[in-house]
Amino acid sequence: MMSRAFAICLSLSASTATSQPAQGEVSQVHFVQPRASELAQWEDAYKKHVEWHRSKTDPWAWLVWEITTGERTGQFAIGTFLHEWKDMERGALGAEDRADVLKNQQKYTESHTSEIWRYRPGISTPPKDSGPPAYAIVYYRHVKQGMLGTYMGAVRKINDAIANAEWGVGYYRNVLLNSGAEPTMVRFVARPTWEDFTPPTPSFPKLLEDAYGKEEAAAILDALGRSVESGWSEIWTYRPDLSYLPSP
Repeated sequence: MMSRAFAICLSLSASTATSQPAQGEVSQVHFVQPRASELAQWEDAYKKHVEWHRSKTDPWAWLVWEITTGERTGQFAIGTFLHEWKDMERGALGAEDRADVLKNQQKYTESHTSEIWRYRPGISTPPKDSGPPAYAIVYYRHVKQGMLGTYMGAVRKINDAIANAEWGVGYYRNVLLNSGAEPTMVRFVARPTWEDFTPPTPSFPKLLEDAYGKEEAAAILDALGRSVESGWSEIWTYRPDLSYLPSP
């Protein structure tokens, strides 16, 4: 199931995390929990489903990450990214796709949910490396009702500071359009290796101070803190063996 490669992202750069030219901003991420006792069977069935996509010359890529921390540990995030709304139905190919999933994977599946994301390129700083990252930290931030403007104002300033400083941290911001509390933002932060989890220098507060001065930096962080109702994060590990990328 994935668009030509997030993502998240998961989120996800319009040209790197999805390995496709930017076409739209709509992404769908499926979260699948295989039955613990039948994980090997589920993976086997999913690999056959990847071959199904290949046999159909599916123009969309389907990228798979295994969630390794958080409440969804053990689930698989299966995403197709950067489409137009009009493309989401997929017609006969979509119906055949769903039928193949129901026939071959459903019997090994404990649960299945999905989310619709909209990519926000204006508040993203994509990484320079192309291709799906080996790891990612995925941050969810549920914004307080009536505070989205405050949150977005702070985020735009933060994004500008990071982009101008070339901080070395690449990420994709998305708004969660469907499935979950509203409004919720999803930030997909690429991590090519475990070493890249080491916090960059300067520190984030120092980065803001260098960009805006101590007083304004404090005001930005205060606005961010006041506007967020709750937040959580997960680490995702890319599974190339389960992912489908169309031939160039």
